[in-house]
Amino acid sequence: MDNIESDNEKKVKWIRIKRFSSRSIIIAAVLSVFFIFISIKGILDFKALEANTEQLIACENVAKDIRSASDLLTNDVRLFVMTSDRKYTDSCFEEANITRSQEKAIEKFESMFPDNIFITDLNKAVSESEKLMQTEYYSMRLICDVGGFDKTTLDAEIINVSISKEDNSLANDEKIVKAQNLVSNRNYEESKNTIIYNLDICLDGIVSYTENRQNYYITVFKDVFIKLEIGLFVLIVILLTSSFIVRKLIVKPLLTYNESIEKDQVFPVIGVVELQTLAENYNKVYEDNQETQRLIRHDAEHDALTGLLNRGSFNKVLPIYLNGEVPFSLILLDIDTFKFYNDNYGHQLGDKVIKRVASQLENIFSTKDYVFRIGGDEFAIIVVEMPSANKDSISERLEKLKIELIKSEKDLPPVTISAGITFSDYEGENKMDVFRQADEALYFSKEHGKNSYSFYDDLKKDK
Repeated sequence: MDNIESDNEKKVKWIRIKRFSSRSIIIAAVLSVFFIFISIKGILDFKALEANTEQLIACENVAKDIRSASDLLTNDVRLFVMTSDRKYTDSCFEEANITRSQEKAIEKFESMFPDNIFITDLNKAVSESEKLMQTEYYSMRLICDVGGFDKTTLDAEIINVSISKEDNSLANDEKIVKAQNLVSNRNYEESKNTIIYNLDICLDGIVSYTENRQNYYITVFKDVFIKLEIGLFVLIVILLTSSFIVRKLIVKPLLTYNESIEKDQVFPVIGVVELQTLAENYNKVYEDNQETQRLIRHDAEHDALTGLLNRGSFNKVLPIYLNGEVPFSLILLDIDTFKFYNDNYGHQLGDKVIKRVASQLENIFSTKDYVFRIGGDEFAIIVVEMPSANKDSISERLEKLKIELIKSEKDLPPVTISAGITFSDYEGENKMDVFRQADEALYFSKEHGKNSYSFYDDLKKDK
């Protein structure tokens, strides 16, 4: 289990809050610049696409205007030649000189595509159209000559046309036939078709060029949109990853630390490096504090001179056994003529005597028993799981204690003790009076020669 936790720690040892936050800021800045750049590019490409679409629509409208104007002029010329009605000449020259739909459309083309190679085909169409117009003016001049129109009312383009001698000598009917033939013969149709052909080549080329540009901008716009989608996907992945890291390596450890504080436990070393360091430092302080508290509790519960449990501990432990069902024996013991040691040998030796008695008590009695120093030279022993039927076991231990203490040891004189013993399971006795019973037995031992021990039940028999 420890190895698994250690492996988990190693896996996230490189993740630091400072590094994570710095990189998050950098990534956020890069993504922001990316989105701003892509957004601006997308807007520009969209505007270019929009402008190109408008240009394509304009091209189609211009093409319609050119063809419409050309058809209108041709139709007016033919109708005039056929009917000699002046309204058709007026309509024709209004279009040619005032409305100028065809010229304006051509000018618009040239302004939209000044350097386009397809303008060459447009110029060819214009050149051919100008030649054809001379033919149309000539046919109209013949009709005007036949009709006897007032020259002052005719347009300059017609007046300036000179009729050849050959045509001038023709009869009126022949002139009409000649005029009609000029605007309907094969040459006229071929010229007209040539104009339309060159115009179509120009228009088709420009439309194709515009459509290609439109397709290019559509592709670019799609590419921008795909990049935005990819950027958004990356952003979502980063946000989810960041949320997971924050949840897994920051929030969860903090919640765990809070639970550990409530349960008074050490922190698990988990999370980002800073939190791991925090946990390690906290655990060190926690362990030091626990050790300090243990020492404080030990000092509060133990006698400073002997290390035995003190009077306060005795007052806590005894009620536990008084209220329990386990039989026990209580021994009260003190050192005989202890004042003699202090007065004649000094308090330092007196302390050594107390420590010697304490040491022998710990050696003789079991670790499950409780040995207390409850006063200056007074000791108490709670022998657990000890019924009165086993009083001989107590006698053996106290005899052994007396033998060990009577021996001289280094610079310590022989020591004798007096003790009083009672049991919690005496019949007819109140278990709560064990301390009084043991104290009476101790008093009896001290009053009858010391260096002895007495059982409380023996005192009752003597009485």
